[in-house]
Amino acid sequence: MQFNSKNCRLFVFMGLLLSGTLSFAQEIPELTTLEDLVGQWVGLRSLIAAEQQDWHRQDQQWQREIALLQEEERRLDDKIAQATQSEAAKESRTSDQLSQKANLEAALSALSDVIDRASAELTELLPSIPESLQSLDFVRLLNALNSSHGERSPARQFQQLVSAITEIELIQNQTHTTRELLDFGSDMRREMDVVYIGLSQGYAVSPDNAIAATGTPSHGGWQWNVNPEIATDVRKLVRIQNKEQPPELVTVPIEISAGEGQP
Repeated sequence: MQFNSKNCRLFVFMGLLLSGTLSFAQEIPELTTLEDLVGQWVGLRSLIAAEQQDWHRQDQQWQREIALLQEEERRLDDKIAQATQSEAAKESRTSDQLSQKANLEAALSALSDVIDRASAELTELLPSIPESLQSLDFVRLLNALNSSHGERSPARQFQQLVSAITEIELIQNQTHTTRELLDFGSDMRREMDVVYIGLSQGYAVSPDNAIAATGTPSHGGWQWNVNPEIATDVRKLVRIQNKEQPPELVTVPIEISAGEGQP
């Protein structure tokens, strides 16, 4: 075969064409790989961005939950503190109440002794109170005091004692006029108009003004001393007390002790 210049040029051209074709075929896989990498990178960036958004939303949710839990913790701490203070205050009140109870029990015990002594003294005083001045309420109160020992509370007994003493004070602070039978001894009993000045002095005069007497209280009852000379004055005293005549100055003796007196 003979090669001329024309054939040589054709052969070179075909060689160059074949070389370019082979080179282009080698570059095609590299471009495809790069496009795939770019696509993967873009996809990865999108995925990362989406994950970041999700994480941001989740983080905000967690922050809100943390804030709510912290607020709940503060409320629980406040409740615990209040409960602790309330329990301490309750224990303090309980302690005070127990102390007051002990003091009250001691006071009631002492009060019971006072009531017993006062009841005994009132019982001794009873004969010095004229029967005509002893109201049913007073007798009932005194009998209740003597019969309720250990059966009623000291507070109830104290109320009865105060009521009985009040009744006696009313008698002591007033003047009373009555008509009753008086015993002058030696089998001498006479119906008399009697004026009691409190529980300290008594004056009696018979309806016919023939007999008069002065009286003083004692543990055995009232003692009467006959004194006819004061009959007129005692009658005036009775009439004034009964509002049967206008008030006027009346002089009567005052008994200081048995067998002694002064105008």
